[in-house]
Amino acid sequence: MASANRAIVVVGYSADWQKALSRLEPDELVVFIDEPDVIRKRGAREQLARLDCPWQLIEWEYQHDEAADAFVAAHGDLHAVAVVPGLEYAVPFAARLAERWGLPGAGFGAARVLRDKRALRRVTGAAGIANPPSREVASLAEVRAFLAEHGLPAILKPANRQASIGTCAITEGTDLEAVWQQVQDQDEGPYVPDRRFPLRMLVEGFVTGTEFSVELLVADGEPVFGNVTEKRLFPGPRPVELGHTVPADRPGDLTARLLLETRRVLAAVGFGTGVAHCEWIVSEGVPHLVECAGRMPGDLIVPMINEAYRTDLPAALLDLLRGRPVGVPLPSRPTHRTAVRFLGAAEPGVLTELAGEEEARALPGVLGADFIARLGAEVGEVRSSHDRVAVATATGATTAEALERVQAALDRLTVRTAPAPAGGTGPAPTVLFVGGAGPFELSEEVVRPALREGRAAGLRMHMTNQAETLPANSAELHALADAASAVDFAEPGLNSAWALERVAAGERFDVVFGVREKAQQAVAEVAAALGAPGNSPEAVRRVQLKDACRTALAEAGFAQPTLRVCETAEQAVAFMAGTPGPWIVKPRDAMSSIGVTLVRDEAGLPDALAALPDPEAAFLIEEFVEGPEYSVEGLFLGGEPRVLAVTAKRTMAPPLFVETGHVLPAELPVGAREEIDRQVTAALKALDLRFGLFHVELWRTERGIVLGEVHVRLGGDGIYLLLTHAIPGLELFRMVYQDALGRPVDTASLTPTRAAAVRFLMPPPGRLVEVSGWDRAIGHPAVLYSELGVEPGALIQPVRSSDDRVGLILVGADTPAEAEALAAELVESVRFTVEAPASTPTPASGSGSASGSGSGSAPGPVPAGAGAGAGAGAGTELAGHR
Repeated sequence: MASANRAIVVVGYSADWQKALSRLEPDELVVFIDEPDVIRKRGAREQLARLDCPWQLIEWEYQHDEAADAFVAAHGDLHAVAVVPGLEYAVPFAARLAERWGLPGAGFGAARVLRDKRALRRVTGAAGIANPPSREVASLAEVRAFLAEHGLPAILKPANRQASIGTCAITEGTDLEAVWQQVQDQDEGPYVPDRRFPLRMLVEGFVTGTEFSVELLVADGEPVFGNVTEKRLFPGPRPVELGHTVPADRPGDLTARLLLETRRVLAAVGFGTGVAHCEWIVSEGVPHLVECAGRMPGDLIVPMINEAYRTDLPAALLDLLRGRPVGVPLPSRPTHRTAVRFLGAAEPGVLTELAGEEEARALPGVLGADFIARLGAEVGEVRSSHDRVAVATATGATTAEALERVQAALDRLTVRTAPAPAGGTGPAPTVLFVGGAGPFELSEEVVRPALREGRAAGLRMHMTNQAETLPANSAELHALADAASAVDFAEPGLNSAWALERVAAGERFDVVFGVREKAQQAVAEVAAALGAPGNSPEAVRRVQLKDACRTALAEAGFAQPTLRVCETAEQAVAFMAGTPGPWIVKPRDAMSSIGVTLVRDEAGLPDALAALPDPEAAFLIEEFVEGPEYSVEGLFLGGEPRVLAVTAKRTMAPPLFVETGHVLPAELPVGAREEIDRQVTAALKALDLRFGLFHVELWRTERGIVLGEVHVRLGGDGIYLLLTHAIPGLELFRMVYQDALGRPVDTASLTPTRAAAVRFLMPPPGRLVEVSGWDRAIGHPAVLYSELGVEPGALIQPVRSSDDRVGLILVGADTPAEAEALAAELVESVRFTVEAPASTPTPASGSGSASGSGSGSAPGPVPAGAGAGAGAGAGTELAGHR
């Protein structure tokens, strides 16, 4: 790191702090520090790829006393401006770092006392703060001795753990031996390193009363903001929080007393600057200390405080830890009230249904409604915060209104379980989703349901993508994945090596899948390396090389155009001399119609070669096939291809063949669909393809069906949206996953019952002045999806590939004819006012056609489909509307 770098240091990876920093967008570098095991298990590096500011992740075993001093010695070039404790376990390390760097902080001594519940009892008890009787115990005999002295009920809990883990009430009839055994096994999953820490246990007197927490921002020992939260617990022996109201709706004198007692706690431990979250039980009017933490509260208390007080607690804390004045309002009174409620499973077992989120979120005053658990997870008694299933939040003018609204949200949520198999369910099967989504909305429109359907089937979804693309994907997409990793799918062998490493480290991948063309080779390589269902890498490579696919199909007896792989123009000329024209020149393995050109004579060849994406690479020249073009969409079930629909394709007139629209299902003559199905399924088998999805292009010609390109993925250009509209209820991806896992697949309703069509926006080239009619067009009730990727001022390029189109309108209707007519009508209603280029070159004869309005022409509105050019440009993200 360069010595000039100034950094905000966050100790312990925290999704809450990542969200806050993304929103605040600090000028400084953000450095996260966490244990190597935790980084790996939580996928922290992949999660931080979405952080909207410069960041760095440092691996460091920080949970021992000298760790901070060793870190400072090893990182002398790190110039920190603030140190934030992101987690409970990070509080002492963060405090010591701040001390060493001369920054505001809690103080190492205070932090160590706050992290040790037994030490906190001793220090605050000496200060006259009410504490229950407490004793550290190392055996069941010592627990019994305490109970003999103080009686029942009592609380058994760890002195050095978090999140209510291992805390249990002891009452009349409690099986002490069973409870003692249970609390020895503290499974905190991915939140702690693999190395074990000594467990220290406390047994304490039970305090009956109402529970509260106090959230206090403190600068040099003096409070600058305070809130009191009222808490409710789940019924039963374990004090796990059921919910909160913010702020507590209690008399002012009790609120003042709780704030005062919290100040006394912080003064007793010598707390300096930071945030404190102090928990209390008020019994007979007296606050009794439960515990106190030197970090932000969890359980959504922070966003509830922000909502109720119209403030920004993380921003205020960062200002304090930087040592500068707080730059956000910190009011002493709330503007309204908020509530949080959690939900546990009514019956133990395996989660089989989780539904109602969208309905709950739509209710008045509801801020959020989310499931914490995943389908397929085994649930039971709520023993810690990690065992809760769902959460809802709401706001209201009064506490009663906020509680009523949050309960209404929970009432909309459906949670169903089935009995767990004997011996438990084991970890959920995992789908390795290779390649994720591209950095544009239409790609996410495919990947979101792919992830969602996997989760609905009780599967864990681990998404990979290139490092530069992961941050460009939406937060919604990332939220649908259980884990995300940066792995370059275009690098041969890298994905299989990475997957084998993860499996060796304990992860499992049961299904390997992806939807992007360029990721299919990596999908096949990983599946082969892991022994998972999939297509062979050789079969995938064969269909991705267009000449190899053509050769294999011809050898299997399928009609194919004559072709040649050429490295020079002279070889192409020789091919043209020996075969009837016209001809097609195209790359061996490109996509999106890039570099595909019709050549009518030798004079047109130079322009066609110039249009190739890589002038140094070998290219194809083949006979031109004349006839209407179609594509076939389907999937493999049990290794057998199953056709779902045929799509009719519309393309530009020669010499270019960029697709201008599609309609699904295609209207075909009697018997044509059956012949298409027969030829396509036979071809897929001949090519040794057996897994996932397929998209096969073909022409119907005078000599019969001629097969074109074959893909082991979905069709692009919105065909997935056409397909899922035409076949209501289609869960394409879930079927693939279930089939790969050997589970039954319902194939009863896989026939189109309605139609859909898409048309692309392709105005003439030039400088865009104005777009009119767009909002009206996409407001039509039949529009399913739309995109517009240009704004006034953009330079629209001539259309030479699919990437040069500026947008699309996709509609649904009862019949293919109605869908296609409506899509065309809506696209034509969108008018583009374009200032034509100063001069419009006319391509040489045989290789292209003129486009544009000529030199010096004045701008005028033209329909979206009127020209031969439009340009969002390759890789440009289009603004989506659905």
